[in-house]
Amino acid sequence: MHDFSIVRPDPAAVLVCNDFRLSGPERVLMVTGPNQGGKTTFARMFGQLLYFAALGCPVPAREARLPLPDAIFTHFEHAEDPGDPDGRLLGELTRMRDTLDRVTADSVIVMNESFSSTSTSDALRIGGDILGRIIDRGAMALWVTFFEELSRTSPAVVSMVAVTESGEGTARRTFRIERRPPDGQLHALELAGRHGLTYDRVTARIRR
Repeated sequence: MHDFSIVRPDPAAVLVCNDFRLSGPERVLMVTGPNQGGKTTFARMFGQLLYFAALGCPVPAREARLPLPDAIFTHFEHAEDPGDPDGRLLGELTRMRDTLDRVTADSVIVMNESFSSTSTSDALRIGGDILGRIIDRGAMALWVTFFEELSRTSPAVVSMVAVTESGEGTARRTFRIERRPPDGQLHALELAGRHGLTYDRVTARIRR
């Protein structure tokens, strides 16, 4: 079994430090939470730490134990190309098929908001199938997604959440990524606050 972790360094006033851990049967970090909460930055950090370690370079951490992957695959969302006759979803599926054809038990995959161009039901079906293939191959992965259901599919999946702090009907981003079950309610609260749809603001407008 693979076992690796990274422990956050002593935080400076201007830094938000995060850590992560996979141990035993755990293979996939599934990161959910509101927009602009630090999820993509966390995914890039994950890939960069593994890449730097593979090169024999120091990594920014108080303590780290990292695997030596045979390859690091990335699957980040691409903008729609009007000149592409196949469309965005087919392009994503083609790239993911090529990745899964090459991935091994010693590989690492970093995915960011994949398959958001299709419906929720289709994205969950596609995502669940791909997640199962990643786990079957024994690869390690970090997957940033809005589909919280994927984090509950297997003991091999670890849920991590971009944390918000609520107060006065709003939710403030902290940019902390914590190991915990997903909470879609805080995400909904953040969206309501952004668009002026919290209880206090709606009732205040009604009273006018």
